[in-house]
Amino acid sequence: MKYGVFQFSVLVMLLFTVALPVRVDAAAAPHKAVFTFGGLNERSGVLFVARDAGIFQKHGLDATVVNVRNAQVGMSAFQT
Repeated sequence: MKYGVFQFSVLVMLLFTVALPVRVDAAAAPHKAVFTFGGLNERSGVLFVARDAGIFQKHGLDATVVNVRNAQVGMSAFQT
């Protein structure tokens, strides 16, 4: 009888550890991120490649790429 209770307990713990994290991740909304850049160069080109390739969505980010007049304007737009 004790062995049957032990098997049941192990089965329940296994189901919780396998099934519970999957349900929690599935309900999470993508995080919002805004990327600003002040000029068109090789550093800012990476943002467009990542957006077009779907890398942001793959990692759970809802990313927006915004062009600003210069780097100072981009830094002043930063919000916590």
